[in-house]
Amino acid sequence: MIEIRREALTDETAARLMALSALWVEEGCSFGMVKNDPEDLREPLWTARDNGVLAGYLFGHFYRQEKRISVVEPGSECFEVDELYVLPEYRSRGVGRRLFAVMEADVRPQAAFITLTTSTKDWRKVLKFYAEDAGMIFHNAYFFKPAAPAPELTPDVRGPKKLLLTAFDPFGGETINAAAEAAALLPRRVGGIEITRLTVPTVFYRSIETVTQAARALRPDFILCLGQAAGRDAVTPERVAVNINDARIPDNAGNQPVDAPIFPGEAAAYFSTLPVKAMAEAIRKAGLPARVSDSAGTFVCNHLLYGVLRLCARELPGTRAGFIHVPLTDAQAAGGRGPGLPAVDIARALEAAIAALERA
Repeated sequence: MIEIRREALTDETAARLMALSALWVEEGCSFGMVKNDPEDLREPLWTARDNGVLAGYLFGHFYRQEKRISVVEPGSECFEVDELYVLPEYRSRGVGRRLFAVMEADVRPQAAFITLTTSTKDWRKVLKFYAEDAGMIFHNAYFFKPAAPAPELTPDVRGPKKLLLTAFDPFGGETINAAAEAAALLPRRVGGIEITRLTVPTVFYRSIETVTQAARALRPDFILCLGQAAGRDAVTPERVAVNINDARIPDNAGNQPVDAPIFPGEAAAYFSTLPVKAMAEAIRKAGLPARVSDSAGTFVCNHLLYGVLRLCARELPGTRAGFIHVPLTDAQAAGGRGPGLPAVDIARALEAAIAALERA
């Protein structure tokens, strides 16, 4: 469930906002957009969080209109939307509209007008959002035509390859998931591969349904699912998924199947269609521990991998799919819980593995 709320600008939230603004810059969808520094951030601030993970934000400032313009009288109290951003994987789900609506309800007692300017390159989509979804009135536009097309405005006619990258929410009493923490640190694009992130519930069958819906909509070239494996001392691409649910602990909905097939009467196993050896080698070349694993376990990780490979075999033959298990973060591993790696190192390992997909 995505929660929209107004919140204070803490140091932790500021760090997350700056990370999202960096992803915004990488998208290249706005003219002149640069990564935010701490002094660029403001209150009031509204956020969209998916189980605590920051999925979008809106912030702005109040001001009094000093000069007369065609639609706003001098002395009018106004609120300017400085930034509204939603991660690509959460778009077309009403998140931006809900952020705007909550903001509007909060500022209306003080502001007669809500205003904003935009330097988007995708003006058709943005006009539709603000005029139709947010109910704003279009006022003016600034056009330009350079003498020669600027390199950054020339589209890549081939387009990037698409990767659907999934990570589970925390489970088993944990407050974070190492895979999700590392995934959040990855850039929006690795080489010629564009990444769409998806948070997946650690729940049997619901996890498969969540990824299936996203994959059908995105039609990605690759699906890479991530999971946390306490006790492992290396990043491990998985070779195979087996048709069995055998849970040592309950999932996040309380389900605990024992020795039950995932899909009765179907294939005993599916093999990863990603280049698992090349991915492990790329991670080692980046200076991080890695090896191919021959068992994804029998919990929700193996369950999801089996379901995704089954989906690709049946509906998405052009999509290659697989799974990587990562160790605990060093913070999780503190106190003798076993091996761990800093989240930034896990992210570097994942980036190396994704780069290997482009070369495969």
